[in-house]
Formats: sequence, C-alpha cells, structure tokens
Amino acid sequence: MPDFPDGPAKPPDLPASPPLSQRTLVKIWAIHAAELEASLSHRLTDYLIPTEIDRLLALKPPQARRNFLVGRGCLRYLLGQVLDYPPSAVPLSYTAQGKPTLASDLSLQFNVSHSGDWVGIALAARPLGLDLEQERPLTDLAGLCDRCLAPEEVQAVQQLPPAGGTRQFLRYWVCKEAYAKGLGLGLGLPFTSVALDLPADAEPPSPTPVAVRRGVAAGWHIYYGQWVPHYHGGLALSLEPGWQPTLALALTTPAKLLASIPQDLAELRRGLGLEFPGEKAADPGSR
Repeated sequence: MPDFPDGPAKPPDLPASPPLSQRTLVKIWAIHAAELEASLSHRLTDYLIPTEIDRLLALKPPQARRNFLVGRGCLRYLLGQVLDYPPSAVPLSYTAQGKPTLASDLSLQFNVSHSGDWVGIALAARPLGLDLEQERPLTDLAGLCDRCLAPEEVQAVQQLPPAGGTRQFLRYWVCKEAYAKGLGLGLGLPFTSVALDLPADAEPPSPTPVAVRRGVAAGWHIYYGQWVPHYHGGLALSLEPGWQPTLALALTTPAKLLASIPQDLAELRRGLGLEFPGEKAADPGSR
C-alpha cells in the first residue's frame, strides 16, 4: 500500500531521464548507526510518516529501533534531496512482497540493509539489491548450508575450519540475498539454485564482481565486498549490454551523511541522470 495514495506531484522542473549510458552511478553508503546522536534522532524521526513511526515504536530491541530509524530516515533524506521533495513527502510504495519503491515514473532505484551497528543504502538508475551481514557464529551451519547453498558451495564451506566456513557461508549469503532483493523476491528465491564462485580468502574493501556458475538471470551482475571489518556486503545489479556502472562506496555516519549530501547533490544527480535546470558541473579548481 502506498504511503501517499494520491502522492505529491512530480516537481515541474524535473527533466526527462537521459539515456542509460549517461546514468552510470551506483552509490552505496555504509552508515555507522552506532554513532547516531540524540539530537539527530529527533530530526530523522521528523522525516518519517505516521505508519513508519508506528513501525519504529513497535520495535522493542534498541538496536533494531535505531537501525530502522537510521535506515528509513536517511533514505527519505537522500531521496528527498535528489528528487527535490521534503523527506516526509517522498512518495514510497510497496510491492506485494513488501519491497519499498518510489511511487513515480522515475527509474531511480534503491535498496536498504542493516546488520549489527551498520546500515547500508544503495541508489542507482537500475534495478538493484543490497545486503549487509555482520560476521557472527552460526549455530546450525550445516543446516544453513543444506538449505541455502548449491552442492559445490557446500563442499567449499565444509573444506574450511569452522570460523572460515562461517565466513564463507556469509559471503555466499549476502550475494544471494542481494540478488533476491533485487528481484523483489526476498526469501522466495530458492537459494540452492544459485551457484557462485567466491574464493575463500575474498575480502575486497570495495564492491568486486563475483563469478556466477548458474542460476542468475541474464543481465544481472553480483558484487561482493568486506567494506567494513567483520561485515560482509553483497550487491546485485541488473545491467543492459554495454552499460558500465561506476560503483562508489562511502563509509560515513548519520551526521556526516546529512551534512555531505547538499554539497555533493549536483554531482549525485548527474550520475543518476537527474540533472535539474541551472545545475552545472563542479569546477575542479574550486575544490
């Protein structure tokens, strides 16, 4: 159900989207939610709509409540800045599977994930999915492998010591979960049907392409990275032939994110193909 059934009108000065070849940016923010300040909590809460506030208050664990506030509040702020809406007026709607989307004709796509003390937000002009998982002991690793991994992936996990096997499982998991979220299926995707080739020692600090053995639809590409120590990140993108994404990862805090977006707004809009009249490219010599 849309947050705003009637939805605010599209800003009158929003230009037509340019060709995909000009919309190359895929921006990922990894936000350290543990650094959320009390004063900023009130500001982010003001960005939420009543149903989101009800959902926030219904969350009992303090960490879950904090992460939801950072994720939804920062998302509304980002989308509001990019599209020139007040944060609380950003027209979000939900698919039948519960995936939040923009209730408009824009091609702008986003995805949010949170785990532990970190929240991830990804923004692009293409369908995408994002997953972030904190490294932690898994009580039933063998059972999880049987339910979520392809046979060769199970074998790769079993060949490692317990700690290494857990890390390898989480590498597979975030990539498959990101792909499922990109498709809008969530846990409805049979994870055992997807087989990936991920080295056991893979710890790239930025999104790095993952080789696919089978089970991933044509046009979809998967990336993996250990963007934050002891956290695993997966990104899935649907790309048309010849479309080369520019992946940009920013490690930040809630306060720094809100402070930095106005400064980077023109560049961010251009990368997403949403230049507004009067915006000009930044002069490198002025920085």
